[in-house]
Amino acid sequence: MRTSSLGLVASMFVDELTVNANRTKLRFFHASPGTPAVDVGLGAAHGFVRVFANVSFGETAPSNGTSLSNNGFVETTPVTSAVSARLAGALTDALTIPSVTLAPNSVATAIAIGGKTGTHSNPLQVLLCGDTAPANGLLSACTVAN
Repeated sequence: MRTSSLGLVASMFVDELTVNANRTKLRFFHASPGTPAVDVGLGAAHGFVRVFANVSFGETAPSNGTSLSNNGFVETTPVTSAVSARLAGALTDALTIPSVTLAPNSVATAIAIGGKTGTHSNPLQVLLCGDTAPANGLLSACTVAN
């Protein structure tokens, strides 16, 4: 990561386009300035299972004991559940997306965007990019998950 005199940060991440049969890959990147380190996982409230732990702004996620690929991906069974983010080590959800589906044989990158205050003009959100979905020009197909 590099910071310019304007305070801009530029980072490059290598995608992975292959996944083992009937599995899915997910990577998380923290791009919400002013938001402290977060834990990201599946489920919500008492059903929360941490997948990525203590991820700081500008970083890809260290996993919670699950091995990561060289490019920061966790390979898992397909996902159909809520996805939640919490301040690192907290017991309550700061953001919950009630229904996320990561289909078998897919690769995705989740990116925390927006501000920590949750104001209407700059809410904390997750941008979900389908790395193996048809591209939009040279870019991955991304949508704000809600």
